[in-house]
Amino acid sequence: MPPPSKPLIYAELLANIRQISVIAALETPCDATTNVELSGNGQEFIMHHGGESTTLTLPGRIVLTTQLQKSALGRKELSWRLPLDGPPTRPDAEDAQSNEAPWSASKLREDSEFLCRDCGAVVIGRGVIKTWKDLPSENWAEMMDFWHCHKPDVPEHERTHEHVSNGTHGSEELDAENSVATTKGYGANTKFAANSGTAFVDMTTFLLTPSDCSSLEPLDNQTTPALEQNVAVRPIHCKVCSKNMGYLDEQSDGVKIWKWSIKLSQANPHQFSGLRLPQMPSISSIVSTRISSILQAQCCSRLLLHPLEWKPSLAASEMNKMSRSLLSLWILTPTLRYSATSSSAVDEPSLSPGNLAMKVFWKEVTEEEAAELMDTVEEVPLPSEAIQQVSACLHDSALLLPPSTRKFQGWDVGLLERWEEK
Repeated sequence: MPPPSKPLIYAELLANIRQISVIAALETPCDATTNVELSGNGQEFIMHHGGESTTLTLPGRIVLTTQLQKSALGRKELSWRLPLDGPPTRPDAEDAQSNEAPWSASKLREDSEFLCRDCGAVVIGRGVIKTWKDLPSENWAEMMDFWHCHKPDVPEHERTHEHVSNGTHGSEELDAENSVATTKGYGANTKFAANSGTAFVDMTTFLLTPSDCSSLEPLDNQTTPALEQNVAVRPIHCKVCSKNMGYLDEQSDGVKIWKWSIKLSQANPHQFSGLRLPQMPSISSIVSTRISSILQAQCCSRLLLHPLEWKPSLAASEMNKMSRSLLSLWILTPTLRYSATSSSAVDEPSLSPGNLAMKVFWKEVTEEEAAELMDTVEEVPLPSEAIQQVSACLHDSALLLPPSTRKFQGWDVGLLERWEEK
């Protein structure tokens, strides 16, 4: 008879009430030999059950004088609320407000080199990009439209051009106003255009000129699914392994490369300069940053992850024969710290204990169901394969949670990794 598996222990920091919630799921019922204790430093939770001991490093330090309640006999799931030691700290506030994305422009340099994440082909060669610049929020275009409609009055001497020849005001007033708006950065036609030697960085992509990229080519329409052939988004893929790398952005005359499709070269000088850049940030840490920015900008906790080419008007059309699953998300907790016995060890020590994540309710919905949700959700367009990867991350994260917490009124419960500097 195989030995019983170790308990699954999940701990979550409840920063607002200064407590840590701990839930332990057992394979066999709790008995007289089951007991729990805290380590001498208040940082570790230790459970003894079935002749085995299981230790979990908590996402915070517990008050050392805490008395742990005795385990109820016969139960397979046990829970505790443990008081957090000390007053609120600056990292607690920073966790709640921070929304930094991996590979921000301030962390990249001229010698940064990026490769295809699957085959290792060079995509952005070392020395090609001289300048890395952060783009504004991904809601920048919408904000610019709003600002242009509500922009302050332009001074009279800037708004009109005086014709010296006849002393009258000509018909150039509107052109002058638009010129001033564009010059000041809030014109309706203001946009970012790709420039050779410069890469623009947002939360999920790099924007470059095609000439600054290697090993990329547009996807052949003959191999593009029928649903994608009539859309403006034109994918690009790796010449070597055909991995989807991004898309041609006609508005900016450039190429947008998905961050999750590339990796930082292991031989990059960053590794020896004290800049501890991640080689391959997970797709969940990248997408969760995008989701968090939408929450902050739109104050909406309901989102729909759908393919780039998807439109609600096409949901019931004749051409839409394929049934594709879209992801409906309901963000329960945008930022939390947790630790679990099933989670893999972190390669590099974090500045704070535990793992940073976002807790979400989620479900896969059909295209028809998604079309009915459009008035109540914010859209997050992503490549189809990226949505599948996010779905897989959510499925896997459920294994960290006790069985009783994996469902809620028809929703699945999962965790999306949040990005933080190590």
